[in-house]
Amino acid sequence: MTFDSGAMPDTSTGVTFLVRPLGTSHGLSRFWIEQPMEDLLEKENEALNRLQRDVKWPGFRRGGVPIPKIRQRYAGEVREQAIMALIKESVERALRESNVIALTAPVVESCDVAHATVRIKFAVECPPDVDVTGYKGLTLKRKTLSVSDEAVDRALKEIGGDAAGAPTEFRDAVRKILEAEAERMIRRDLESQAAQALLDAHPFDAPPSLVHERERELFHRLEAQFKSEGGVDSDWKIRYDQYGPEVRAEAERAVRLAYMLAAIAQEEGISVTPEEATVAVRKVVNPLPADHRERSLKRLEAQKEDVRGLMLEDKVFEFILRHAHIVAAATPEANG
Repeated sequence: MTFDSGAMPDTSTGVTFLVRPLGTSHGLSRFWIEQPMEDLLEKENEALNRLQRDVKWPGFRRGGVPIPKIRQRYAGEVREQAIMALIKESVERALRESNVIALTAPVVESCDVAHATVRIKFAVECPPDVDVTGYKGLTLKRKTLSVSDEAVDRALKEIGGDAAGAPTEFRDAVRKILEAEAERMIRRDLESQAAQALLDAHPFDAPPSLVHERERELFHRLEAQFKSEGGVDSDWKIRYDQYGPEVRAEAERAVRLAYMLAAIAQEEGISVTPEEATVAVRKVVNPLPADHRERSLKRLEAQKEDVRGLMLEDKVFEFILRHAHIVAAATPEANG
């Protein structure tokens, strides 16, 4: 932050507290505050009064030193304290009056003190203003994943069965499981197409702090997976550098997509109640053995807001797909 107490042209006589947005770039919104010099002088008087109560001065009792003497000796310190107090108060007021939600602490970039005005420039990270359009009527290509007899045979062998001698009913049951998995893959692919279409059509900067937080989560998962497979710390450092660009891109993509899905949910009145989240959590833990159920229930209950978020995203994708124009992909694919 820079301070400039030099003389400036007096063009703002009679100015009141004014806030002017300067635009947003790279996830940071910048603002310019202009206010009368009297506001700074008021803060200086408050600083002088505090010093008068505490300063020790030969020949004077504590609290009895004349203000002019204190002002003369501590002029620089008083001005600095006053500016810092004014900045804190003014930035908080500017955010409040501008209805800005700050995701991180504001950063003051400059404070210029003129003869009649104080001008403060600051930047703050705040949620992007996302206006999502065109999410109805997306054209998506649906893949056709066929479950081959060979895929059924492999699945039977993996579960220890005899592919050649398996009863027809059992083979049919395995095929249905594979077909259900194929449908889930098709659904995920449609969602991925819809997400990419929205991302391409709505470029905006994601808040850096949220991207960084998401990036840390992704790296944490990758590290846990790497070490569960026998990886060591020295090798992970190499992998970390290798994964870096891809993970950072995925983190930014995830944050941007989350904002767009939330905007669609708000526009269409899509929501998930706490009761729905509770039911979903209990459905997840119900099939578990009794000794694991209670522990898993407590863990998921603590993450209920995350569960609600995932359910909300699922509902929004369901809405998007329901209103999409879905056509068959050119070439069917075999599953397995």
